[in-house]
Amino acid sequence: YYAGAAEDLLPKFSGTAAAAVLDPPRRGCEPSLLKAVASLAPERIVYISCNPATLARDVGLLREHGYALARIEAVDMFPQTEHVETVCLLYHQKKDFIYVPYEPKDAEYLKNI
Repeated sequence: YYAGAAEDLLPKFSGTAAAAVLDPPRRGCEPSLLKAVASLAPERIVYISCNPATLARDVGLLREHGYALARIEAVDMFPQTEHVETVCLLYHQKKDFIYVPYEPKDAEYLKNI
């Protein structure tokens, strides 16, 4: 268990990760954190954001590290306000990597809820 700011702790780790989930505050992620996440080379990154401007900036930085935006979904967590959470799926573009979209069997059912 490690306690501290992710931008301070994560650069100290080495190795790889299968996936990463980022849910930063409105100011977004520090560039050093995004670089540290990319150095762990997760195949997938899920990025949750409440600020479209910092989301665009951070996705741009992740693209520079070889990640591509695969899917983006707005989630209205705050009805009757202008605020919205955005969930993005990014995947690492490796030369031998083929992205195959996945839809659960009950996807049509979920769309009607």
